[in-house]
Amino acid sequence: MLEMLLASFTSVKKVVASALAGESETDSLWQAIHKLHGSCAYSGVPQLKSLCHELETQLKAGADIAAVEPELLELQDEIAHIEQLAPQYLDNAQGC
Repeated sequence: MLEMLLASFTSVKKVVASALAGESETDSLWQAIHKLHGSCAYSGVPQLKSLCHELETQLKAGADIAAVEPELLELQDEIAHIEQLAPQYLDNAQGC
């Protein structure tokens, strides 16, 4: 599940970067966050899951991208953190 989550990060990072650059609609951002939130539920990443829930809720309530910019920046940081730590978990799982 972690490998699938990591694979999904490429598209999520593109959508988030596009949104932060003002090149994306709120709806496409919401869809990406919604999908990521679902993936987090099965991957053991509670902080990312919580952040996705917060973003998804705000966007669904009508928040614009500027209003959620701090959370989007935090999302980018958390994705980078998971990408950095994931190899050790994947290596440990393969050794079992």
